Amino acid sequence: MDHYIKEKAKKKVKSIRRLYIHCSIFAIMAVFFFLINITTNPFFMWYYLPLIPWGAIVALHYVLVKGIPGTKILTKEWEEEEYERQIDRLSGGNFTFDEIEEEEFIPQKGKYLAYTELSDEEALELRRLQKHSATQGLGQDFV
Repeated sequence: MDHYIKEKAKKKVKSIRRLYIHCSIFAIMAVFFFLINITTNPFFMWYYLPLIPWGAIVALHYVLVKGIPGTKILTKEWEEEEYERQIDRLSGGNFTFDEIEEEEFIPQKGKYLAYTELSDEEALELRRLQKHSATQGLGQDFV
């Protein structure tokens, strides 16, 4: 798990580094276009024309790397939460890992399987079956 987190952090740092390089090149080229415009034809200002679409691309690059400013939308955390919501919606339950009490992760004399030993999908399925059996009055032996 520790290796997974380190790899994820390394990828995030690389993507942020590429964003900063992209912004730096954009700023340098904006100055370059301005200087060319002033030296060649100071009466018609055209330097901003290539900067408009390029600026839109830089803004899109920022949103893809950092998400929409002021919200969690389009960040990795949002993506993971949305993934859990979609699994829950498609499986017919109303369960996310945030709703599990900490004591439910601890095995209690065969009452619950330790969720930490299962994959996310298996834990979601097990929890959905436990809720289903409780609502149908089937008891703990059903699951």
